[in-house]
Amino acid sequence: MSSLLPIALEGHFTRSLSNATIQRCANATSKKDLKNVWSEIKDLVLGTHKCAAEAALYDLSHAKTTREQLDAFNALTYYVEPGDRHKLAWKLDVSEFQGFQIGEHRFPVPDDARDFMKGTVSMTTSASCRLLNTLHLNDHHVLLSSPQFGLDLGPLSNIPTDNDLYGATMRQVLIKDFQTRFSHFPALLDTLQVLGLDQDDASGQFALEVMQETEHQLAQTGLGSVAATMAENAAHLVRLASAMKDDR
Repeated sequence: MSSLLPIALEGHFTRSLSNATIQRCANATSKKDLKNVWSEIKDLVLGTHKCAAEAALYDLSHAKTTREQLDAFNALTYYVEPGDRHKLAWKLDVSEFQGFQIGEHRFPVPDDARDFMKGTVSMTTSASCRLLNTLHLNDHHVLLSSPQFGLDLGPLSNIPTDNDLYGATMRQVLIKDFQTRFSHFPALLDTLQVLGLDQDDASGQFALEVMQETEHQLAQTGLGSVAATMAENAAHLVRLASAMKDDR
């Protein structure tokens, strides 16, 4: 079986989503088809969320709007064990939203997706960071593999911090270069806007908050030192998206 399955759920005891479960939820004609009293009792006793996760899978498959899909996908990021959240993917290509994927199952894109991706959804920073960590662009994880899709964020960690003329000039040149490159990834920019991750200001406090929250969430996954790099990349994306907000 693929390494994408099964998907472990949060809780004191192990419960998971198999491919068969995901297919059953996607193909159900109503939520009543998913009702299982014994499973509800197990969730209550074991402190797990399998019934809620199955309901979210149903909503993800049957949603009429992209907002409804996002709400269901967001719920799943909460129900799934942190170490298995990499099996949930918000898929993008360079220019468009390509749909949500759970394990091996890709869900259909609603008709309003293009309009939805031009807006912003109100959510907590914690939720935005969980969702940010699900982003994949051309099948590459946005926070982990930015060089593979053509936007290596690493050099932004080495921008000069000196306040002399050289340091200030180099910062300006490097940031402008990255903004130009970032403009070639409109779907990623749109997604950061949807998540409200383009709200940094001169204080840099919001980007720092996103970095700290992302690192905190990733620390639960056993990624070690990679988590710090991914968190830095999250902050870089916030700063870039915020700097470009007024020019879009």
